[in-house]
Amino acid sequence: MLLSYPNDNGYTLTLGERIYELSNHLGNVLVTLTDNIEQTTRLVSATDYYPFGMAIHSRSWQSEGYRFGFNGMENDKDLNDGAIDFGARIYDSRIGRWLSVDPLTNVY
Repeated sequence: MLLSYPNDNGYTLTLGERIYELSNHLGNVLVTLTDNIEQTTRLVSATDYYPFGMAIHSRSWQSEGYRFGFNGMENDKDLNDGAIDFGARIYDSRIGRWLSVDPLTNVY
């Protein structure tokens, strides 16, 4: 159930549908929070990372529906536990390498 109310600008604000990402100085999302209809915050994920972006399993937690990770990119669980989809390429955070060649290599 979502709670809606108008604000001063004439827009309708809805509680319970926004997700806020708290990041560090490198832009890595460390904690994800959402607003709730009870005016309280619900924790969606909390993650600490190794240097190349692999999540520290003993210091990480994510809710079932949240699929993003290192640098705010989508985790790709189809390949392996450390694969991160950056759009054009897949990054393996376990070894700190890209799994394919950059598609724009021939242009440059």
